Amino acid sequence: MGHERVLLIDDDEGLLHLLKVRLTAMGFQVVPCTTAEEALEEARNEIFDMAITDLRLAAQDGLDLMDELLLIHPTLPVLVLTAHGSIPNAVEAIQRGAFGYLTKPFDDKELSASIEKAPICLSASSCLVKSSSFLSRALRSRCRLCTGEVSSS
Repeated sequence: MGHERVLLIDDDEGLLHLLKVRLTAMGFQVVPCTTAEEALEEARNEIFDMAITDLRLAAQDGLDLMDELLLIHPTLPVLVLTAHGSIPNAVEAIQRGAFGYLTKPFDDKELSASIEKAPICLSASSCLVKSSSFLSRALRSRCRLCTGEVSSS
């Protein structure tokens, strides 16, 4: 791994620090955020190679945050973390565009294995992805397609 930039969001400051240390040791440049608002501000001002967010944040749902991050950067790979894992939550996260879902607690090997499954982004405008729904979301956002609103004149 090179010096990929990771946007890391968790409202538990202790876990946020621990994850930052783990990810930095793996070779990532980490920008930690404790709120969705802080993460969105960072995403509007910087380019990230990946985002890792907690499912349950104090003021906002992690999946809603993921939706907003993907509106800003449609090809951003997002990994969702949670201490409250369930199959329906995991399915919803993947359907909404997450590339992975990891249940806490997890060790470095599980974290690293999940990160390795991330889509490989080659540039801001080109991304190889493993999910057609992820690609469709990116294309719709990039092209600003409107369904059913085409004028016949």
